[in-house]
Amino acid sequence: MLIVERLASGWTVAAVAAALGTSPRTVRKWCDRFAAEGEPGLRDRSSRPRRSPTRLSAAAEAEIEALRRRRLSGPAIARQLGRPVSSVGVALRRIGLGRPAALDLPRQVCRALSWSGRRKAWRRAAEAKDCRARPT
Repeated sequence: MLIVERLASGWTVAAVAAALGTSPRTVRKWCDRFAAEGEPGLRDRSSRPRRSPTRLSAAAEAEIEALRRRRLSGPAIARQLGRPVSSVGVALRRIGLGRPAALDLPRQVCRALSWSGRRKAWRRAAEAKDCRARPT
């Protein structure tokens, strides 16, 4: 708004740019935004692109996910689908399957009794180990 006020009061574009420590091109850009959109045009805008024409389609990502769940590596999926390894890697990270460990079930805490020779008593021992083999 300061740029617009100074230009309205008769300052030159170069003088406003020098006073604010910016380029005349930036001053003209903000002035043009104000002329086109008013005060809302001076608000911050997202730098996110409006569209991504080269992004993989949902069907292609689903195909990549299906192959990953069959335990294929990223480069193997890329070879099979004829896509770049980098595109397959981006898709796998986006789905949350970037690492092979993401396919495994989380490890549970198994609670078991263990004999404590020092105390001469049974105590509960909590160990993080693979409990999928037997139900808890």
